[in-house]
This record gives sequence, structure tokens and C-alpha cells, in this order.
Amino acid sequence: MPVISVSVDNTVIASISTQGYDLVTVRAGGSATDAAFMTLDVTASKHLKADEEGESIYHIFVSELTLQPGQQMKLAMLEHGENSHRGKTIKELFPDAETVPKDFDFSLTAEDLKRLHEKPRNREQYTFSIVSSSGVKIVGDTAPEMYCLSLSAVWNGWSPESTRVSLYSRTFDDLARQEVRNNHFQERISAGDFILFKASA
Repeated sequence: MPVISVSVDNTVIASISTQGYDLVTVRAGGSATDAAFMTLDVTASKHLKADEEGESIYHIFVSELTLQPGQQMKLAMLEHGENSHRGKTIKELFPDAETVPKDFDFSLTAEDLKRLHEKPRNREQYTFSIVSSSGVKIVGDTAPEMYCLSLSAVWNGWSPESTRVSLYSRTFDDLARQEVRNNHFQERISAGDFILFKASA
């Protein structure tokens, strides 16, 4: 089974074998009001069907790792390999956290958006660059009205031969509508492919 590898400045942060999982996600993102410039999260999960025995799995390999301006992140898909370390459960990482109900609504309320609007901005925009092993090179920045920038990579067991990678920015209205309307980059990578991503303020 393929492996998803994430490095920062040539140091491997996490390598996850997709064996035993049906979903692996990588997200690097930040917003105008976050204290941290950007953070990196890497998770892997397996959700059992109604007729399957056992328990669903949700493992956290990287949780809110701060990325500094100018640091380079490399996302690669490898043909095979092993986990760099053991992923942890939510209970292991956050033993005092309350259990979230299965029907909990994570969408932002009007009050949530109001609080975000009122928070002071720590940066006006993000400048970014992406280089793909396919030859694509993109340099750009977010528009003044954009609130956040996110790089997302998703591998799933229904299309195990590739990983979907996208870079997008969102406004407050996009957050309220749970929409993504401003895509800067989208590509599917296969074994042997990689993406280099860098952002600065």
C-alpha cells in the first residue's frame, strides 16, 4: 500500500502507511487572526461499515505543528514504506477533553463569525509558492478580502492510486457558507510524485 510522507525543511515530520486506513488527510493552514502563522495537521482513519465488526479508528500523527514563514513543506506519495511513528488517539493527546457527540454541528454560527470579525488581524495576506513534480509552478498571494489559506491533501481507499491536493483561500462569507470558491491549485499525485509548498506574510 502507498505511503504519504510529509517533510518540513527536509526533515520528515510524518510518514503514514495507508495499510489499515481508508482515509489519510494532511492540512496546512492559517488565517489572518491566528496567533500562529500556519499549523500542520496529519491524521489517518478507518470508518467501519454497519455490517463490519470492531471499532472505527482515528489516529493523529501531527497535531497543530507551527509552520514559520518561509519554511518549505514537501508532500510526497511513495509506493511503499512504514509509519514514521505511531499515531495517537484523541484520548491519548487530549485526555481531559470532553467527548464530542456524534451529531455535533461543527458549522460556524453567526456569533462565531462575529467574534472572528472582531479579532485583530495579525497579517494582511499570505504569499505562497507551489512546485509540483509534474512541472507546475505557481507563485501568488491572497487577496485582501481573504481570511484564510489552506493546503489540503486527501488520500482515500476508494481511489488508492492517487492523492488529491488543493490550495485554496476563503473569505468570511465562504466560511459561513462552507464553500471553497477560490482555488489556487488542484492536482492528483501518484506514487513517486511530490508537491513543494512555501508561504510567507
